[in-house]
Amino acid sequence: GIETRTFTTCPCYPVKSLPSRLVNEGLFPATPSVPETAISIDLLYFLIDLTNRNGDSMEAIRDTMNAFYRRRGYHITSKLVRRFCFS
Repeated sequence: GIETRTFTTCPCYPVKSLPSRLVNEGLFPATPSVPETAISIDLLYFLIDLTNRNGDSMEAIRDTMNAFYRRRGYHITSKLVRRFCFS
């Protein structure tokens, strides 16, 4: 979903620019100078993986989700879910 977050920058913070601060928080700024919108870097990696797997099939979505969760340390344990979603 869409989440609203407010970031403030000050000279005492080690990363002084807002775009750098967003990247440190795992967000990619939509504009380079004064971003008002940012996208999750994890979501961008997911979309890149999906595109690389030819994301127009259910198998590609399944494989992308499986890789996405495994990289984050999650492993599917349910045989039913594994059979239909992550085989």
